[in-house]
Amino acid sequence: MRRIAVTGATGFVGRNFVLALSKAGYDVVAFGRKSIPNCTYWDITDGALKKVPAVDVVVHCAAQVDDWAPYPTAYQGNVVGTKNVLTTFHDVRKFIFI
Repeated sequence: MRRIAVTGATGFVGRNFVLALSKAGYDVVAFGRKSIPNCTYWDITDGALKKVPAVDVVVHCAAQVDDWAPYPTAYQGNVVGTKNVLTTFHDVRKFIFI
């Protein structure tokens, strides 16, 4: 069985992706910025994770999606945040960016 990390697991897309993967029987490691059960807190703009779980696949759903966000905020959430996720899971074989 594959172990899958999902970023943005407390957002609309990520939350539903985690539910679908869990129902399909996958072992899911969820990351998000809200405190919910079975989800590890991680604000991807704060940097790479220090303690990295072993996973086979990363599904990156975390993003700044506000149409009116100032450029620095959007850049931090979407560019810097994605770099931090890539740095954290640098050795994963599959990285799916949504």
